[in-house]
Amino acid sequence: MALKTFTVIWAGFGTAESTALSKAKLYLPGNLDVDTADRILFQGKLWTLEGEPWKWKMGARQYTMIDVRVVTK
Repeated sequence: MALKTFTVIWAGFGTAESTALSKAKLYLPGNLDVDTADRILFQGKLWTLEGEPWKWKMGARQYTMIDVRVVTK
């Protein structure tokens, strides 16, 4: 009986497709009405929101900070 050898090509969860995950924080002027279902076109990619927007006020100015991510193949 001949001994068979095997080569592992992929080990782990998911698929063997190559993917990349990018995350960013966007600081936007104004008190924007942003919802988690919204998408943002940024750097030529469609980004999705992660979590809730964070709003703050500094003097008379208002700001909105959002965490976004994009998955590319």
